[in-house]
Amino acid sequence: MSETVQIQLTKEQRDYVLQGLRFVTSNIRLEMKDPTPESVEERKTKLHQLTQLLDQVNSAG
Repeated sequence: MSETVQIQLTKEQRDYVLQGLRFVTSNIRLEMKDPTPESVEERKTKLHQLTQLLDQVNSAG
């Protein structure tokens, strides 16, 4: 994720984006998969990226 895109959001739009990101995060946490080393690592990576994105959106408001 090296390309940067800037958008302007209203507070309401920002709240929708945050709500959607939380939903996606919950979905990944609750996903039923066989816990192979690869799937565990992939899940950790996705959750880490989502946490960073949530932090970015939160700090922008």
